[in-house]
Amino acid sequence: MGSSRDKTDSELPSVRSIVARSIAAGLLGVAVMYLFRHLLESGEVTETASSHVKTIVVGAFFGALSSAVVELLRVFFVVAERLRENSEALGRVTGDNELFSPVNELLLRVDRHSKTVRDLVKAMLSKREFYVAYTDLNSYRTHLISAIGNSENYHGIKRDTISSFVPGDDDSSRVEIYLRSLRTKDMKEKHRVFVISDDEEEKMKQELSDQEIVKNYWELNGPEVKTHWITVGSLLKNYPDLELPDDCGIYDRELKISYDHGKSVMKFSLVDQAGANNSAALAIFEKLNAQTGINEKGPFLEIAPPRGVGYPADAGRA
Repeated sequence: MGSSRDKTDSELPSVRSIVARSIAAGLLGVAVMYLFRHLLESGEVTETASSHVKTIVVGAFFGALSSAVVELLRVFFVVAERLRENSEALGRVTGDNELFSPVNELLLRVDRHSKTVRDLVKAMLSKREFYVAYTDLNSYRTHLISAIGNSENYHGIKRDTISSFVPGDDDSSRVEIYLRSLRTKDMKEKHRVFVISDDEEEKMKQELSDQEIVKNYWELNGPEVKTHWITVGSLLKNYPDLELPDDCGIYDRELKISYDHGKSVMKFSLVDQAGANNSAALAIFEKLNAQTGINEKGPFLEIAPPRGVGYPADAGRA
């Protein structure tokens, strides 16, 4: 699906076509004037009729000229706006010296293998998904908090059971900060799906029957986070075309940040909804939206907040 910007650009006439139409209008006007001058001299038309024709031709000519000027001004202002946007984008990229300094340092340090290193850097930057190795959970959550602060829509996939949101002694502070950031940020939509392995199904059911765990989940996340769960087996059985997603968050259907717990690797990418990089996680939410759109109760199972659930006294809403 093309953007509104692409549509606007496609509707703009080219400068060449505007000039061509203006020249054509001018030549046509001159030709008609000469024709009626000849007819006037030969006596085939009266001077009064010739005067009317002259008025019509001159009016049409200046009308066409005015239209061409208006279209040229329209093109000019659109091009000026595009140049401003591109200049701002270029400034955001080139102005961030901290972003490029490691690459520049790497290229300056290499000597004999400079071509190979340049090719490797190009290959890395050409990928649509980027990997950050040796990332601990706290660092991963720090990036999630940053993304939440600029988001209007959140879609999250959790590859664990609901008790994973009960902070442990080792990372309780960072978990609570992350969840508080999501809870207090006003958004148009917040949605999470637990995708759990088949052998954790019973564990999930037991946790969902534990009022303390459920209450803790909703108080930490807030009742606006629509929540569902599904097992891997049920997901692949009902939707064999889907791929299993990583533990991830998707922000404004644009930025995806995911984490491989086993390898301690963080990944991030821009989500192209219309292209090859359409996230497996987003595809899950599309299936879920189709299910809820017809009021079906499965295969995604809803986790509804208990009646009267609210926020802790120190929650603070943004």
